[in-house]
Amino acid sequence: MVPQRAPRIPEQQARARQGSKASQKGKGAMKHPKEKGRRLELEIAQTLRESGLDPDASRMPLSGAVDGFKSDIRTTLPISIEVKNQETWKPLEYYEQAEKGANSGLIPIVVMGKNGVEPFAFLKWSDMIYLMQLAKEAGNWVREFGFSKRKQVHK
Repeated sequence: MVPQRAPRIPEQQARARQGSKASQKGKGAMKHPKEKGRRLELEIAQTLRESGLDPDASRMPLSGAVDGFKSDIRTTLPISIEVKNQETWKPLEYYEQAEKGANSGLIPIVVMGKNGVEPFAFLKWSDMIYLMQLAKEAGNWVREFGFSKRKQVHK
């Protein structure tokens, strides 16, 4: 006796139909991944603004298409951010892309996200050490001059 498949609920049927239509159209399948990437880029820029690290951080429209602006995020920080929002991650491939896009002197960082997971940052260990040294030096300066603590951005 062959086990029977559970009947689909209407919502599942609608999703299945949408998936088959998108694959038939060809171009329709590409819109969602680009939108997904754009949403994460907006979130990363917003986080940089809300944290106080860069009040002017913004998503770079047409990133890579404008000479001198290869990063996905426009920021005054000494970093170049490549944003990837995909279910399958290829961090070394993304890092190579970030490295090629980083202007001289900027630290390339890849921010990777996927559904239901807080974004992760991927960078060279030596760059991480450098950033922690800067943070430590800034912390000593803040303690010496009595500035307020940083804003929390954790969700």
